[in-house]
Amino acid sequence: MKKLLKILAVVGLIIVVVLAVASVALHFLLPPEKAKKLVLKQLSEHLKREVRVGDVSVGIFSGLSLSDLKISEAPTFAKGTFLSSDQFTIKVALLPLLTKEIEVNQIILKHPVVRIVRYKDGKTFNFSDLTASPGAPAPAHVSAWQPFAIPEAFAAAPASSSEASSFKLLVSYAQIQGGILHFVDESPAQQTMDIDPLDLKLKNLSLTSPFGIQTALTVISKGLKASVELDGEADAASGSLTVKTCTLSSAGSAVTLSGYAKGFKTSQPTADMQLSIKEFKLSTLEHFMKLPKGIQLTHPLTGEAHVQGNAQVMDITSQLKLASLELTSHGKVQSLTSGQPQMNMHFETNRFTISDLLEIMPSALPKNLQVKGQAQMAADVSGTTASCALAAKMDGEALDVTVPGQLVKPAGTPLDFSLIGEWVGANQTISASTLKVTLGPLQVQGQGNYQVPASRFSTNLKSNSFPLAPLAALVPALAAYQPSGAVALTIRASGTAAAPMFNGSLNLQGAGGHYQQSDLTQLAGAATFTQQDVSIPKLTGKLNGSDISLKVIGHQLNTQPDVTLEGNIAVLDLEKLLPPAQAWRINWPMVAVAYAAEPMTRALGPMHLTGHLAVGQVKHPYYNAQNLDFKWNLAGVTADLGQIKGIANFKQGAGVIQNVDKLEESSKSMKVVLMPIVALEKLDKNGLLKNMGVPSLQTITFTGIRGDYVFDQG
Repeated sequence: MKKLLKILAVVGLIIVVVLAVASVALHFLLPPEKAKKLVLKQLSEHLKREVRVGDVSVGIFSGLSLSDLKISEAPTFAKGTFLSSDQFTIKVALLPLLTKEIEVNQIILKHPVVRIVRYKDGKTFNFSDLTASPGAPAPAHVSAWQPFAIPEAFAAAPASSSEASSFKLLVSYAQIQGGILHFVDESPAQQTMDIDPLDLKLKNLSLTSPFGIQTALTVISKGLKASVELDGEADAASGSLTVKTCTLSSAGSAVTLSGYAKGFKTSQPTADMQLSIKEFKLSTLEHFMKLPKGIQLTHPLTGEAHVQGNAQVMDITSQLKLASLELTSHGKVQSLTSGQPQMNMHFETNRFTISDLLEIMPSALPKNLQVKGQAQMAADVSGTTASCALAAKMDGEALDVTVPGQLVKPAGTPLDFSLIGEWVGANQTISASTLKVTLGPLQVQGQGNYQVPASRFSTNLKSNSFPLAPLAALVPALAAYQPSGAVALTIRASGTAAAPMFNGSLNLQGAGGHYQQSDLTQLAGAATFTQQDVSIPKLTGKLNGSDISLKVIGHQLNTQPDVTLEGNIAVLDLEKLLPPAQAWRINWPMVAVAYAAEPMTRALGPMHLTGHLAVGQVKHPYYNAQNLDFKWNLAGVTADLGQIKGIANFKQGAGVIQNVDKLEESSKSMKVVLMPIVALEKLDKNGLLKNMGVPSLQTITFTGIRGDYVFDQG
């Protein structure tokens, strides 16, 4: 044993002496100045750029050390500095070289500064000349979201089998201390950024076995500062990466990633990654993308996501929370490496408070639309970004929806929306083959499409036969008319929200209502309409229990109404129909119903009124007669009848008038109709008719009345 120890001691002494002698010889054979010239020559010839270096030292134990290293942009420093470093040190173990093993004990790069430029074409960089070999293809196009994608020529060429078996590479320890990277983007993507500082540690770096990676860096871009810390393990031989933990933090936001990805060198790489969002402030996105107008990202996002699978099939699950909104999703993405990956995803929310969503998108609804309460949504998406099938639904029964003066939908009233359709990426259009909307008793279904860039839409909808009475509880404008019966609606609309165009039809089924002192019942008929026009070819029913039949044609109803009315009424009770003279103003109850969603805010222009009314019996406390026939063609009519131009023809069968004064006072329209009698009645008050032997006109029994009227200036 003692002999063995002596032998080992002698061998150790010999090794020390040999290393000492070799070190002295190395200093004589390769002094610093000679080493510096050799380094400068080799670097300049291989890089085709100017190289500067401060001190160069070479030693058995210290290895090769360069201080104040600088490499120019191509071809000289006149174009700028590409890379600089305070110190570069590499220590290579000598004995493993005897067995064809390259073992680097240590590589240290202190405070390196690198300037990378992507040129305007978006394809080439200021280091492209270092990576491209003669005759090599141009670097592949780099998309706007991949500023550091590795061009084809930059990928290391596979070593031959003889080369791979000849040498083995192992770097025990490699480190970058306080590095800085400036990325200048001159391409349209404009993603200039700085990484400062960059610290990196690699342990047992090898091409044949796993090695450890630790890095910490700070990215500064467009005024935003983000820090990244990574602790993991890589295996170049199998092409795998294991992330023990990777944390991205910025301005209070924190996102953590863990898991693995392997099989990069195979045709079927796999991954299993878990993403945890402790808090992500959505306002951070404003630094990197232009958000849609009106979006206010105030609430932080939390949640988690899990990705597992390979390039052929990737399973994705996530659960995200934004204020009271919780969004869960699950599904698959297939053919990731193809130009158009196929997705099949399901999304679903909890019952969230709608005001939280409106805080993010305050301009999503018209200003006069007020929405409170809770809603729930779900959607299925399958296809590619070029074309995918959509199915979505919303439950808004717990919502309180109000349009002042037009709509009051309290919580508890059914409100549902569903859509089945397709997204077409070429023109960014959502085409819905099935649209369904439920509001209280009203159910509407049909088709439609919406073009996102132009905000243009078109729809074709048809309703059920819905009862009018419960609808009056939702539309305050209808309540005063006490509607009853049922109605069916069809509507076609197109254009934009600011300038819609629509037309449709309305089918009354036993409908009724109350207006002034009159009751309309058993109304049946169909009406067609547009924004400006209404056509009712035939409307039958009862007015205060008496049969009626009407035909109504109206044009330009929102501006200068042109209305034609033809009607037959069995019995007309004037007292119930006509409002008091002092309250007279033309009312358009049917127009108000048709345009409840868009009230007329402008005063109506002068009207054109034509028509023919036939009445079997006219009743009034002061007027009773048979067979009324009234025709009119009037222009320039104002709503208060202050202006009238045109002609009218009035024929009345046998009857009696009692108390002309009170009859005249009952209504402005009666004053117009009885104008000739009123004129004579004034003469009677002056005693002129009495002196002529004409009896009093306060009570008149007649066999017929005929009046031909010419109106001018009211």
